[in-house]
Amino acid sequence: MMSIEQIEKIVREAVEDVAGIQSLQNDISLVDRSLAIPPACFLYIFDIIESKTKLPVYDILKNSNHEVMTIRNMTTALYELETRPR
Repeated sequence: MMSIEQIEKIVREAVEDVAGIQSLQNDISLVDRSLAIPPACFLYIFDIIESKTKLPVYDILKNSNHEVMTIRNMTTALYELETRPR
């Protein structure tokens, strides 16, 4: 099982690799216009996260609103998926 720190590292690295954004604050929305991440990039970001965590990223999106799109909230949502009983 992955720790919350490991999941955060994977999320940060995916955003950095795809969008080139480094030192992103935990509570900045990834869909904020100031970051200028093209919508298509999120497909690649989610694919990287899903392949590295083996967690269904879609599950955190289908039951959430735009507020899940921060490093902190996405990490927390993925950690909850990781730790839920299967």
